[in-house]
Amino acid sequence: MIEEKGIDLETVIEIDGQIGLTVGAVLEFIYHCPKEIQSKIAKTLIQIDFRNGDIMDYIRYLANGMVTKF
Repeated sequence: MIEEKGIDLETVIEIDGQIGLTVGAVLEFIYHCPKEIQSKIAKTLIQIDFRNGDIMDYIRYLANGMVTKF
């Protein structure tokens, strides 16, 4: 879906205190999450896409959660 939307994996996500966090890094983090978390994220992405929402908004949301937890 990321490729379909034309999102470059090297796109930097701007989050205060983070330098060089990319879409690819967020996806790699998701890849290492438990399967049930991956499933929830996938379902949410599908819902956003179905409603013609901006997937990057959700990726930024996930990235923000990722950096605040670690």
